[in-house]
Amino acid sequence: MNENNKRLEVLFNKHNEWLRKVAWNICKDEEMVNDLVSELYLYLAENGNENLYYSDGSFNLGYCNSFLKSRFINKIKVQNRHVEYEPND
Repeated sequence: MNENNKRLEVLFNKHNEWLRKVAWNICKDEEMVNDLVSELYLYLAENGNENLYYSDGSFNLGYCNSFLKSRFINKIKVQNRHVEYEPND
């Protein structure tokens, strides 16, 4: 198991409930909470950027909070761009 996976496991075990609460406070939708938190873990797993960690090996929770907020805003913007067209008969 590489270092990034170990850190993700610690993040999940210690802070998953907090991350889900943060996401809930942002969107108030359980399905969206699942999507946002899953996207966060996926992003952190794919992006092994050491700037996201503190020197003790823990994740920067402020960054995680900002990530959840910006992903939610981006999803809302995309949803609002798609307007269904109903032709007049």
